[in-house]
Amino acid sequence: MRGPAYHSSRRAEFKRQGLCVRCGKSSCRQGKTDCKDCHQRERRLVEGREANGLCVRCGKDAQPGRRKCAACLEYYRQRYHSACERNGKSSSRRVPRGPQESVR
Repeated sequence: MRGPAYHSSRRAEFKRQGLCVRCGKSSCRQGKTDCKDCHQRERRLVEGREANGLCVRCGKDAQPGRRKCAACLEYYRQRYHSACERNGKSSSRRVPRGPQESVR
């Protein structure tokens, strides 16, 4: 089995050549890195998982009212916080608006 470094360099090479980074066969959609076929395949996969209450990323049971499982939510939460730290931004979320406050 090949490691992440191989796949990363493979995707970079496909992208440099203007090929789909997923399959490497077709040319990319305008302004994107994947072809129409791969994009449609991914959309069908995500929609199927979402319809069945599964995590759209890994396929495990999603958290109630969410699109991802607990592990994937934590993964993205940590990525978000580390990105904020790297960019010198606050990672605290805004307080949600109450019913008395309306958006104009």
